[in-house]
Amino acid sequence: MDVSRPEERAPVDLDMRVWGMGADGRAFSQCARARNISAGGALLCGIEHELKIGDTIGVKAGEKKARCKVVWAMKTGSVQNIQVGVQLVSRLECPWRALLPKGEGDA
Repeated sequence: MDVSRPEERAPVDLDMRVWGMGADGRAFSQCARARNISAGGALLCGIEHELKIGDTIGVKAGEKKARCKVVWAMKTGSVQNIQVGVQLVSRLECPWRALLPKGEGDA
């Protein structure tokens, strides 16, 4: 499957805090890992709560927080639980800007 992305993604292994409302209607807060990032979004792994496309969740990397919209979600059947692709609601809030390759987060 060749999916063209508007931005270059940088591979990372970044601790994150993720919170929001799961598909079951219950609030959650947990640790997760970002596996790749861009100026506009990220791939998050280790999510323990089912999420739906369009859900808004909070993410925190270090001391910086942002709101993200879930653009896809997939159960992996592995130790990494659920993977989700998220898009930042506002690029001004990009909490991982300092980790992007030079020039990526400057727009």
